[in-house]
Amino acid sequence: MDKKLIIVSNPVKQHTPYLVKAILLSSFEVQYYTTYWYKPKGIVESIVRITFTKLNQFITKRYDPSVNQNIVHSNPIGILILLFLRVINNIERRSYYEDIIHDYYVSKHLKRKRPFLFFGAEKASLHSFRAVKNYGGICVLDCAQVHPSFIDSITMKYDFMLNVVGGRDSLFYIGERKRKEIAIANKIIVLSDFAASTFYSENISTNQVYKVRLGITKSIEVPKQITATQPLKVLFVGILTARKGLLDLIEIANKSIDYPIQFLLAGSKAEISIDNMPKNVAYLGHLPQELLSDLYFKSDVLLLPTYLDSWGMVVADALAHGLPVITTINCGASELINSESGFVVQPGDIREIMSILSSLLHNPKQLLSLKNKSREAVIDTSWECYSSSINELINHLIKTDLV
Repeated sequence: MDKKLIIVSNPVKQHTPYLVKAILLSSFEVQYYTTYWYKPKGIVESIVRITFTKLNQFITKRYDPSVNQNIVHSNPIGILILLFLRVINNIERRSYYEDIIHDYYVSKHLKRKRPFLFFGAEKASLHSFRAVKNYGGICVLDCAQVHPSFIDSITMKYDFMLNVVGGRDSLFYIGERKRKEIAIANKIIVLSDFAASTFYSENISTNQVYKVRLGITKSIEVPKQITATQPLKVLFVGILTARKGLLDLIEIANKSIDYPIQFLLAGSKAEISIDNMPKNVAYLGHLPQELLSDLYFKSDVLLLPTYLDSWGMVVADALAHGLPVITTINCGASELINSESGFVVQPGDIREIMSILSSLLHNPKQLLSLKNKSREAVIDTSWECYSSSINELINHLIKTDLV
C-alpha cells in the first residue's frame, strides 16, 4: 500500500477539481481518474473543434485549466463512451452506465497502485471500494446526492419523479448500488444538513457522515447601484427538469400572465420541452459563467422550487451576486437563507410562492432590502473553507489510525 498516494475518482467533473486541489494542499501525491478529460492541444480534440461544433461545446465542459494535466487519468476510449451514451435520452440512466464503466476501469488501476486513501463518487465506486478494501485501504464516498431511501420516498410521493429517475428498474439498481457503497465506505461526504439528515434517518452513524459545504467564487463585484425592476424578473437556473420544480414554475407563470412578472430560464434542456411556454417565460439556453453573472445582477429574485437538491449551487451563487432566493426545504443550500436573504417553502407549494412574488412585486422596498443583504448569507461559504474541511477529514483519518 502506498502511504503517500491518494486517488480521487469521478466519471464526470462536478466539484471534483476542487476536491483534487484541496488535497494537493497537503503533503500527499494525488491522482485524479475520470471518464474523459478535454485536452486543448489534443489531436482528437482539434478534429472535433473544427468538424463538430456542438460536440466540442459538450466535451470542453470536461476540463479545468487549474488542474495539472499530468495528474489526470482518463479512459483511453473516454470520448467514444460519451458519444455512445448520448443516444440514451434519460440523464439518470445515461449517468448510471457511465458510472459502471468508469468504476470497472478505475478498480483495475487501484489493484496496481494501491493508494492508502481513495475518494470515490457515489454510484461510480462499488468495485473500486472493494478493490481498496482488499488490501486494507480507506474508502471515502463523495456523495453529491441524498440517501437513496429518501429518493425512493419522493418518487413514491410525486408521480413525475419516476420519469426523472429513469423508471422503476433504474431507481432500484441505482439505489442498491448506492447502498452497497454506503455500507463499505469509512466516511461519507455530504453537502448539507438536509443531505446528512437523510442518512441519519436510515440509522447511518453520525461518525460516518461528514458534511462539507461547497464553496463559491468570492471575486464578484456587485454593482454600486442596486435597483428593483419592472416587470419583476424571476430567474430560474438549472437543468430543465421536473425534479428542479420547473413544472411548478410553468404553472406559476401561467397564473401570473396578467401581472408584470417575467420568468427567465437559463440551463440545459432535459425532459421538459421549451415549446409552448407561457408568453411571460423566456428560455435563454445554457449560458457561460460571465453571461450568467450578468443575468444574476439584472434579475430580481432566483426561484428554485426544487423537489430534490442535495446542495443547489445556484442558490449560493445567486446570494453571492446579491440576488435573493425562493427555494424549498428539499434544497440543501436553503440552510444559507434567512428572513433577510430569501424564502424557504414546502415543495409544490405554488400558492405560497405566488404570494411571495406578489409581495415582492408590490413592495419594492422589501425587495431592495433583500438584495442589499443577500450577500451576507454566504460570507462563510468559500472554496478555502471547503479545502480546510477536506484536509481536516484527511488528518482525522490519519490520527484515528484508519490509515
